[in-house]
Amino acid sequence: MYSVNELRNQKGKAITLAQAILDKAETENRSMSAEEKATWTKAYNDVDQIQERIDTIEKTLGLEARSTRVSNEVMKAEINEPQEKRNILDRPEYRSAFDKHLRMKRDLLNDQERRAIDEGTGTSGHAMVYQEFNKFVVEKRVLANPLETLCETIQTFGNYNVPVETDYGMAQWVGEGQPIPDADNSSSSPAYVNDPVVIQRTAGAYALKKIIRVSKEVAFDSLVDLPAYIGKNLGKCFGQAEFSAMIIGTGGAGMPTTQTSPKGLVSQVPVGNTLTTAGALPTPDEVVKFSEVMPAQYNNGSIVILPQANRAIARTLKDGNGRYLWNDLGVGNPSTLNNCPVWICNYMPTSAGNVFALHFTPSCGTIYRRGAFEIQPLFEKYADTGEIGYRGWSRLDFMVTDTNGLTALVLKS
Repeated sequence: MYSVNELRNQKGKAITLAQAILDKAETENRSMSAEEKATWTKAYNDVDQIQERIDTIEKTLGLEARSTRVSNEVMKAEINEPQEKRNILDRPEYRSAFDKHLRMKRDLLNDQERRAIDEGTGTSGHAMVYQEFNKFVVEKRVLANPLETLCETIQTFGNYNVPVETDYGMAQWVGEGQPIPDADNSSSSPAYVNDPVVIQRTAGAYALKKIIRVSKEVAFDSLVDLPAYIGKNLGKCFGQAEFSAMIIGTGGAGMPTTQTSPKGLVSQVPVGNTLTTAGALPTPDEVVKFSEVMPAQYNNGSIVILPQANRAIARTLKDGNGRYLWNDLGVGNPSTLNNCPVWICNYMPTSAGNVFALHFTPSCGTIYRRGAFEIQPLFEKYADTGEIGYRGWSRLDFMVTDTNGLTALVLKS
């Protein structure tokens, strides 16, 4: 007597055989031959017969219908902490199940792999990627989005309340046995009025999605590292979209206009932290003044962000002694403007009235990633072209938690 696992393996082989015959005929744009039709029909009937035997065994012995469901419910009830969820994603059986899941072989999963893939389902109902796959995504994402490595990233699995400070205040010297001065106390000296100003915001969960298409020949080739191929392509696409949103996102409609996105740096610059040029283009003195708008304690580690069109303008600016404000430090090192590293963002508009450049301290910004990166294979959506679609899905928000570390040079309207 065959076990359920053995029967499932037989069923999977029959499905693979039937699919291969059908794919071959479709690729050659012809009908199946008599011999192929007979083989395909036998494989199709074998699938039905094997499934009937599986159903009979499960009903008789209760091997899977009750056991698997209860096991999944217990396991999912226990997964309350992000670390426990990550432990599931790092199991060998989950990695094996995920690879079969990508290659249209879910029917070949054994009981252990089936439970693992169910337990690794994310909040949107799709399989979450394991650590090695996520590395492929991050590897390309950081190349397209430099803020990924410069700003702090917090992984959340629920609502996250964020304290946003517009002024940290300053510590005060206090005599022995004397109370700490309080700006809210009317008896306190006016010198102590620069206490911290704190507001609270909730990190959002803006959805970012992308579908890439892979030919079935590539997807079914065991020599192709499919997770690496998919992960790197999705990582590049997501990195570009994230960098764009973190610079010019509106926090509402706007990326494109029918979507919602995080609020970018341009939208988070405080009114008092902008310098507007007197003419259509900035002068060297205005660029120097722009770098001095930010309080001195925030300059350490700060960067300048501008589009490539404006870089050409900035490279020509000279100080009173004829020295260029722009410096190229060689291959592998970022150029500098007023001794601040420069990052190029071509998503920024360059017309009058828009931001010419941003001066930003990355330690004042935080990326909030909600849950894990998830992926959903779309086996039928592109069947007519012989391709499989893979939809990537992630949620995040971006906030400037201390607006003192963000200033802008704006072109005259």
